[in-house]
Amino acid sequence: MVPYSKFRKAKTWFGVPINRELFRAVASHEAAHAVGACHFKIPNPTIQAKEYLAYVTMFSVMPTQLRQQALRKVKTEGFSTLDRFTPLLYSFDPMRFGAEAYRHFAAATDQTAIIQGLLVGTVLQD
Repeated sequence: MVPYSKFRKAKTWFGVPINRELFRAVASHEAAHAVGACHFKIPNPTIQAKEYLAYVTMFSVMPTQLRQQALRKVKTEGFSTLDRFTPLLYSFDPMRFGAEAYRHFAAATDQTAIIQGLLVGTVLQD
């Protein structure tokens, strides 16, 4: 994780001017990677499983106004199934991957099942 002073030099992230709230959200994304690494029950979770969890965390901790502003800046379709979250999407458009992940998770009726599925490897696996 880069220091805030260095992160600010990028000027924007997700099309939103960088401020401390956005920096805290990015820090939560990185913290989610660390916590997730300690809780995955499979030896090699996929990049899409790790990033889904981290982006959901990041958007979830953002203040509502900041989250809405960031989500408006990213063109999304509103994925209804997890099979749309591919390594290719993450590789070529990580911002869209993240916004789609948050929107998918927020609309899910059983969010706990998604998190458990990610951690035990029953979803978002190759």
